[in-house]
Amino acid sequence: MTPFAETLGLRGLTLFREAPETLLVNVGSFCNQACSHCHHHAGPGETDIMTLETAAQVADLVDRAGFPLVDITGGAPEFSEAAVFLMETLKGRCGIIFRTNLTALVSRAARVTPGLLAERKIRIIASFPSPDREEFEAQRGRHTFDLAISAMRKLNALGYGVPGSGLIIDLAVNPLGPELPQAQNEISAIFKKRLSEDHGLHFNGLFAFANMPLGRFRERLGREGLRESYLNMLEKAFCPDTVKGLMCLKSLCVDHRGILYDCDFNLAANLPLTGREIRAADFFKPFGEGLPVAVEDHCYACTAGAGFT
Repeated sequence: MTPFAETLGLRGLTLFREAPETLLVNVGSFCNQACSHCHHHAGPGETDIMTLETAAQVADLVDRAGFPLVDITGGAPEFSEAAVFLMETLKGRCGIIFRTNLTALVSRAARVTPGLLAERKIRIIASFPSPDREEFEAQRGRHTFDLAISAMRKLNALGYGVPGSGLIIDLAVNPLGPELPQAQNEISAIFKKRLSEDHGLHFNGLFAFANMPLGRFRERLGREGLRESYLNMLEKAFCPDTVKGLMCLKSLCVDHRGILYDCDFNLAANLPLTGREIRAADFFKPFGEGLPVAVEDHCYACTAGAGFT
């Protein structure tokens, strides 16, 4: 296959960072699930967790850089003291997105609950692989479907997904295996119909993304002998029109240690910003603007078809 950087060069395309608008905060790899599509190795046995000291440095970076939006992810950030700290510290200072696998929200050990999110009017992006129980649990594990449905019911009862409530919940959908997703509007229509008719559930929008050939999903591709064919498929689906809208151009990612990356996928690939470890506490103007984005072949997943923008 053609290296991603070479594909950009052959088409006269470049990736240079613009003024950052979103800070994606990965609070660590601890998760109550070990999903087969995970681009990290998140799971119950992981111990990488952001400390409150690092969270304070991240909050300071948000103020210094003037980020209008902070996007909190993991792992499962429901179990993170740092996630709670950031939501408390940054409320009213920027918009906040909270990413969830839903099952963690109804765990007794969760520090972040549906009520906490609703009280602070935090936008939710919930990973939901399929409205079909068997397909859902093939990716997530046994008993996860009912837990996710329970979490959605609680969120709907609080107003999430209800028109006029101001409480937004969007779903993020990945294919079950090494294939490209259907058209986003088609998937959204299917999910809205199935979740409403089967469970009385509602959501606002839906995002459909290709699986990233990193982490646990990369290992699965290797076991099944599909890594090369999957990357070739992504390369063939390369769409140059997606490049100008890639999220890495206007966002930054910070990991549980406070180290900065162009995006969460480069974090998973261990490609730090500028190729060296720059910490949030040491990052100042122009906050990465004008720097080249680090790329490797996993970037094909963000430019395949409609892309990951």
